[in-house]
Amino acid sequence: GRFVSWVDYSHLGELVQLSPGLHTLRVVIDSTELVDESDEMDNMYELAVDLVGEERSAPRVRESGRGVNLTLYSPLEWGVPLVASAYGSSLRIDRGPYEPIHVAPTVHAGPLSVQADTFVAYGITNSGHLSHPGGVMVDLYIDDKLILRDRWVHMIARQRVYRSPWGGLNSVVSLEPGRHVLKVVVDPNDLVAETDESDNVFVRELIWSEGPVVPVDPAAVPQPETEIPEVLLLPNLVPGWLWEWDGPIVVNSASGTITDGPLSVDESVFVDLVVFNESIRPADQDFVVDLFFDGVRVNIVDLPGPTPAKSFRVVSDWDGLSRVVRMTPGPHVLKMVIDPDDRVRESDETDNVFEKRLVLSTGPVSGPTRTVYSEDELREAFSGLAELLYSGDPVLTDRGEGDAERVLRVADAGFFLITGSSFRDERINARVLSRAEYVAWIDDTYRELFAVDDGSNHEVLVRGREWDKSISLAKKQRRFGVIDIAVDGDHPFGEVLNSLVHELGHALQDRLNPGQTEAGNHLELSAIREAQAQQMERVFWLAVEEFTGERYTRYPDYGGYRTFVDVSISADLSSLTQSEHALGRMIQWTAVLVDPNLSGLREELLGRGELSRSSALALYLYLVSLDPSVAVEYLGGLMPALGPVVPRMAVIAKSRLADLSSPLDEGSPYLRHAALLSP
Repeated sequence: GRFVSWVDYSHLGELVQLSPGLHTLRVVIDSTELVDESDEMDNMYELAVDLVGEERSAPRVRESGRGVNLTLYSPLEWGVPLVASAYGSSLRIDRGPYEPIHVAPTVHAGPLSVQADTFVAYGITNSGHLSHPGGVMVDLYIDDKLILRDRWVHMIARQRVYRSPWGGLNSVVSLEPGRHVLKVVVDPNDLVAETDESDNVFVRELIWSEGPVVPVDPAAVPQPETEIPEVLLLPNLVPGWLWEWDGPIVVNSASGTITDGPLSVDESVFVDLVVFNESIRPADQDFVVDLFFDGVRVNIVDLPGPTPAKSFRVVSDWDGLSRVVRMTPGPHVLKMVIDPDDRVRESDETDNVFEKRLVLSTGPVSGPTRTVYSEDELREAFSGLAELLYSGDPVLTDRGEGDAERVLRVADAGFFLITGSSFRDERINARVLSRAEYVAWIDDTYRELFAVDDGSNHEVLVRGREWDKSISLAKKQRRFGVIDIAVDGDHPFGEVLNSLVHELGHALQDRLNPGQTEAGNHLELSAIREAQAQQMERVFWLAVEEFTGERYTRYPDYGGYRTFVDVSISADLSSLTQSEHALGRMIQWTAVLVDPNLSGLREELLGRGELSRSSALALYLYLVSLDPSVAVEYLGGLMPALGPVVPRMAVIAKSRLADLSSPLDEGSPYLRHAALLSP
């Protein structure tokens, strides 16, 4: 005999797209048939409604192709965008909605039972390059019965949302054992104008059993297999790469050099050879190195033992090449073969050969010229950049197809604007790789570390290797005598380019103050280097915008961006003791606002709300100039002032949000950290 009423509901326009004409309102009681009733036929009532007035429709996407696109998203921990489990904790994702990631699926999803709670979670994203300032509805169905409606707000471009596990399924529907169909629908009533309306639904068929669910032992859940190399028990002689040398073979017309130089048949030729024992075991025996010129052996170098573990053997300035072969103009090949007669028993006998190609000229020769960009060449490099920054396609496909060279060209042109030189002239080797090539690059760098470790750090190295594979977009190493940068090209152009710019910030620091690199990787020093690289991103985009007159880093004053600032700062604050990236962002702001040596920058930041290009570069160079021995002391002087800095940081970051004249003026989603979260 109880009555329940619901009156004066005024939010219908937030749920459906209203239009003039005749419509039907329907109310359904116990829509999921959870209650067993004496009469199941009287639970529905319909009312005809005639709406008048002008239709209010969502604005259509312009012909640029940019827009909002709401779709389902599959975290790789799950493998699919919609998951169900009897164990709610197995569905949680302990990270923010703005970070890309590559990891293997680890969710333990089953079994399901009608006698146990079922937890459901889903992932959605705005995969478009424009933000949506309003709300987004998501409906969850089982067997076509609506069981849950969520409303998300402020879906900014490229944002991902993961629904925390919902355990209310058993409270809204009574399931029988057997197969059932779960369905999730994004924007079910088409309230949001999207670039693609065909990717808003995902369906899964799952089986619920009748018996109890056995608790899961986390140790019993299969984990991805990781390869842990064995400790080397034998020496391993390999071609040696010394820092700042041009390789295991160096050829120059001058003696005493460590880099290759121009060669002439009319001048002397000096050859250096380098051998490395890439092992924790010494090579006690004598051995030789054979040197070949165009396939003809021209020298046998005797190297008496022992060769200690992790040591280099260097042969300098051999000048006998012109005495044993007739040198002619044109291309030639020098080849070294280490221990050709196997006097030394090695852990690997397949890595003893190295070849270098060289070109001999006639007459006097000059050294290489440095790259200088003309204004026209710079404008050509940046032409069409806006379209590239808003592309969602990966730079390189799985087969390595794409335009990696365009990324390198833009990065080098921007580097030139900042430094007046090409990074290719600074012993910096940068490459954009396919996903498979990038993973192989990481494996190779760690293989070299494993080879010279006695096993005590193997577990740490394994964790580092797998972390780099799953999290990193780019890495910088000292390798092959140069600064070697690799970028994962399996991401959109803007993300790949900005990742490369970040690593170029690290590389330039290594050129300007190598002591910071050589002083180790403790948290404080690593965070200072991260602050530099993050500030380099800001410098780069300010320089490019200043040169082109375009704006790539303007963002609308939407609630979603204000939330982005707050969430990003909060996430950094919670990770200061574990993450050099989080600490690095705080160092930038605290240095400008607290360090007395930067008082001019502080006045500019507080007055303008941002640093100019020249001031941002000054901050970068100041951090680069710090003596690594004072890193801990320097941060000890800054961090106590972090408390009052944080709210000021948030206010300044949000002050950069603007009322844009057109939604299409929104900046690239891949640059918003540099635009908003650096001073």
